Amino acid sequence: MPSSTPILFQIVSYLRIPVILIGVLANIEILITFIRRPCLITPFTIHILNLAVINLFTAALYEPFAIARYFYREISVGNRGLCGLVKYCQWTTGIMARLQHCLICFDRWLAIIFPIWYRQKKVSFGVKATLLALLYHHIWYLPLFITDLAQGIVTPTTDCGFTLVLPQYQTVVRFTTTYIPITLMASNEAENYA
Repeated sequence: MPSSTPILFQIVSYLRIPVILIGVLANIEILITFIRRPCLITPFTIHILNLAVINLFTAALYEPFAIARYFYREISVGNRGLCGLVKYCQWTTGIMARLQHCLICFDRWLAIIFPIWYRQKKVSFGVKATLLALLYHHIWYLPLFITDLAQGIVTPTTDCGFTLVLPQYQTVVRFTTTYIPITLMASNEAENYA
């Protein structure tokens, strides 16, 4: 509850709301721009459009839970299904945006390595790449979600932000969906600056 949390945590919690709203407005503006000018949708820019959609999806699906949990941590406690959904959204939504950033880096690599092919590729390639990355991501997390729903413990003091089931599998999932893609993205950025 707000009264029992440190003042700095409360301040950060309140600051999160306008930051999220600014992000939502910026992503809506990106979508409106692409809708008004479809000629801007190219094989190069489709990844930015996909990222805007993912960001809006994250803001709509997870951020309300995250903000509410800052102030009323018990909202998702006592209901195994809701608690599982909150955890699943926490695990997957932020990483989906990171994976899309990795796809943007990978797309730029393709432009350098295969310039002739890159000029001929279609917008659908970028859409399929994003859908494949999302499928890859959720395939890793669905077993954890199902196991957590079946075996996870929900008590009046449970914080729905983490799970104790399948700890070794959680480590593998973090490496395959977060650490490895981020390392690839960072190596691409380092190469760009070299």
